[in-house]
Amino acid sequence: MNISDVMYYMENNYTSITVQDIAKKFGYSSDYLNQIFKKMTSHTIGEMLLSLKMQKACSLLTDTSLPVSAVAEYLGYHNTPNLIRSFKKYYGITPAQYRKDFHKSTSI
Repeated sequence: MNISDVMYYMENNYTSITVQDIAKKFGYSSDYLNQIFKKMTSHTIGEMLLSLKMQKACSLLTDTSLPVSAVAEYLGYHNTPNLIRSFKKYYGITPAQYRKDFHKSTSI
């Protein structure tokens, strides 16, 4: 298995894929692919997908004026509270607070 192929696929499709989709694409079971991926990267596929989404969320929050609901939709979240919950768990603050803090720090 070529992990770089899996990573490339994830980086280009993270807004609309699941672990099961990735496993099917590469011809493995979800459990087996996750096991191999974790051995090679020290992260699960789910963790990597979340990381990609959170990085993009930060970019959209700081580089655009899109409302949080539009950011959630762009990232494939079915509702805004799910993005807010994931973002807060990942970064410790809400998306709105992240945007506010970023703009406050860049306006000095």
